[in-house]
Parts: sequence; C-alpha cells; structure tokens
Amino acid sequence: MTVDEGTTAEQPTNWLRVRGARTNLLQGIDVEIPLHRLCVVTGVSGCGKSSLAIDTIGVEGQRRYLEALSLGRRRGIAGSPRPQVQSIDGLPPTVMVSQGADRRNLRGSLATLADLWPLVQVLFARAGVLHCPSCQQPVVVHTRREIVESVLHLPERTKVQILAPLVTSEVGDHSDVFERVVREGYVRVRVDGTVADVTNLPVLDPAQPHTLEVVIDRIIVKDGLRPRLEESLETALGLGKGLCISSIEEKDNWRDQLWQTQCACLPCGRSFTPVEPRTLSWHSPAGACATCRGFGHLYETPRERRRGQGQVCPACQGARLSPLARAARIGALNAADWAKLTVVEALKLTADWTGQALRDDSDLFVASDSRIVAQRVLPEILRRLECLESIGLDYLTLDRSSPSLSNGERQRARLAAALGAQARGMLFVLDEP
Repeated sequence: MTVDEGTTAEQPTNWLRVRGARTNLLQGIDVEIPLHRLCVVTGVSGCGKSSLAIDTIGVEGQRRYLEALSLGRRRGIAGSPRPQVQSIDGLPPTVMVSQGADRRNLRGSLATLADLWPLVQVLFARAGVLHCPSCQQPVVVHTRREIVESVLHLPERTKVQILAPLVTSEVGDHSDVFERVVREGYVRVRVDGTVADVTNLPVLDPAQPHTLEVVIDRIIVKDGLRPRLEESLETALGLGKGLCISSIEEKDNWRDQLWQTQCACLPCGRSFTPVEPRTLSWHSPAGACATCRGFGHLYETPRERRRGQGQVCPACQGARLSPLARAARIGALNAADWAKLTVVEALKLTADWTGQALRDDSDLFVASDSRIVAQRVLPEILRRLECLESIGLDYLTLDRSSPSLSNGERQRARLAAALGAQARGMLFVLDEP
C-alpha cells in the first residue's frame, strides 16, 4: 500500500500523522500524509486501503467532530467507536464521501443529493407566484406592511379611501347588508361605484347584480399617517374577510387597488393553504403527490420498486409534487419544471434570474419581499450548480433519480454538496472515486 501525493499549486503544507494503526487488516502501521494536497491511497486488493482511509482516518475525524458538539446537538446522531490506533495528529474535521449512499432512496434525486432542493423549496415558496390550479390565474397575497407602504409612498396630499368589500356582483336588494352597516356605526357605503351616505341609501333592484363596499376611512397622505392607516386597514381586512380596497384620487377619477391577505382565488372562490417550503417537498405529505406519494412512479411489484422502474404517475406526470406545490411559479416554470433542466441549462437560467433579482423593475420578482429572498437564495443555488458542473455532472438533469445514477455520479453529487457548503479546512475522504 502506498500514499501518492498529487501535484497542486503551492500551498502551506501541514501533515496528518497516523501512528500504530491496527484497524481491521492493519498491523501497527505509521503513515504521514500531507494536507492541502490531493493524495491517493493505492495498493492490491485486501492490503488495507479502506481500513486506513475510511475506517481509521475518516471515522476518527467524524468522531472528534461529534465529540466537539454539545450533548443536545449530538442527541439522535449515531456515533462510531474509536478506531484501533495509537494516535492521529493534525486531523481536521472530516467528510467521508462513499459510493453507495442513497442508492435505495427512490425519492432521492441529483438535486437532493447535491443539497440543492432545500434552497429551491425556499426560492419557489417565498419568491414564486402562486397560480390557481383550476383557472391558472395568479393568486397574489399581500402583507399588511406592503399595503401600508404602498399608500404612504403616494404623493403628499393625495386623497385615499379605504374600503371593505361586502358584496361583489350578487343579485338582491341587500337590505340585510345595509342594516349591518348602519348597526355597526359606519356612515358611508359605495354602491355600484357611487358613494352614498347611510342616511340616504339607494333602493336596489333585487333582480340585478350589485357590488357593495363600506367606506372605512377617508384620508389624505401626510406625515404621521401610519398609525391611523394601520388601524383602518386592520378594520377593513377584518370586515372584508382578508380583502380591502384603497381607492386613490387621480384628477377627476378614483383608481381602485384591490388587496388580499388571504390565499384564495377570487374568480374560482377557492381557498388554499399558504405555500411553505415544506409544501415543495415530496418527502412531506403536505407536498407529495397523493397518487404516487412523492415517488413520481407507480410500482406494481416489489421488484419494480427495488429497481425504481414503474409507470409514470398519471396525476403528476412524474413531477412528484401536489397540484398546489406545482402551482408556485417563477415566470412560466414551477419547481418541478426547473428540476427537469440539465445542470448546464439550470446554470444559465439561474444566472439570468440572479440578474433580474437585482433590478427594481424586475418582471419576475415584482414584490420587494420576493426580490429580497431571490437575492439571498439564488447565489447559493448558482454556486452549487457550478460545483456540479465543475466535477463533470453538467449533462445530468436535476430530477434524475438517485437509483438511476452510477456509483461515480452519486459520489460526485455528494462531493458537490460538501464543496457547495464552502466549508474551509476540511478533509475529504473519497471511497474509490
């Protein structure tokens, strides 16, 4: 068995010194290995290569790292016994990259192996736009802060009305709604676009559809308005069940802006659970396709399941995600569409998205909150994609299933995950790369 030192650019050289190693087949050997170098342990079969690199150096490096953690952080992490070795000096924190990991994980993919998918979940959940799965219309959910800032950024002395919608294009005379408005102490309502005093309400044709909104407040934009505006919006959103209108005077007309803080499609009348990062996980019941349970395929026999060969799920078409998870989009793509790209294609697209996230007039990331998320997450995704490209996996699609990867591809994907974390001073131990 020999340890060959690869040639690299000049770097500070420290030494990893192993004394008296007796793990498995080793018979008290002493080894000195230079750090900051690419070193290869070679030898005939059965000479103890893995016993030295994996079972001695790798295991001891991970054991020391775990011992440095608090008891609370170590809870639930299976440790390894100390290898049979007299001493190991100069050993940095160690990452072992084996070939066989995740081979049987049918839900695993290149994106999950490379630790890309958690970042993609955050990106599409926080910076994507939800579309109604039925009518495909955007479902824009606003925060109270967004509404307040939108009004306060209007030119000073602008007149604004805050309204709560009560009835939208419904037939009837709506006398019960008028009675409620009077009973709760409001003094103005807008009926079919015309503001009326509650002491002089119009008589409505019960055979025609009508729209009614109660005027919560009439304000003029100026300094010190925030507390009053926040209180009025809170009242309007409560009365409008998550909806409110800011009607802004522009010359001789009023321009309405509808705001909603509920996750719902108004044309379809459907409400949705807000999309969270876990909604985009096929490992979670909240995000997995109900038909295939997040596998992307239907398996009729255990043999098909073991081999990862089955019929493509007719419900999700192999996307693995629920309709709600697939409804969160950036541009025309949802997370499953993005994962169908090769590493090279995803690199190009993500670089373009990164540039757009820096622009205030971005068509992809319109809301300021979504731009902030995109500015933080996209560079991380880009760096991990660059790692996948640099180690030669640029030809693979990101949704490529883990069982279908070769041992070398799987190992390089895990190495990309470690390199993408940008940890410094680490020792990487690769099992037969």
